[in-house]
Amino acid sequence: TTFVVGYDTAVRILAPRYYHDSYEEMLAALDEMRQRGCRFLVAGRANEEGEYFQADDLEVPAGYESLFTPIPSHKFRRDISSTEIRSQRQK
Repeated sequence: TTFVVGYDTAVRILAPRYYHDSYEEMLAALDEMRQRGCRFLVAGRANEEGEYFQADDLEVPAGYESLFTPIPSHKFRRDISSTEIRSQRQK
């Protein structure tokens, strides 16, 4: 199964705080994802200061890098927030 996620979601997938603050539980979850054939296509994201972060900026534990593949920014990048998109659609 392939999941398409944004950079900020990928950061959460790799944050031990979502695994009872346990690095070991996070690694166990990543192991299970890998065993089940999961992978993540990661779309980059610009923060409020305009800094752009992508999959290559993630702190992925050694041995799990293949779970996270960057989506090249030239294929989708548009620096607009989902809030802005929703407000434009309401006009």
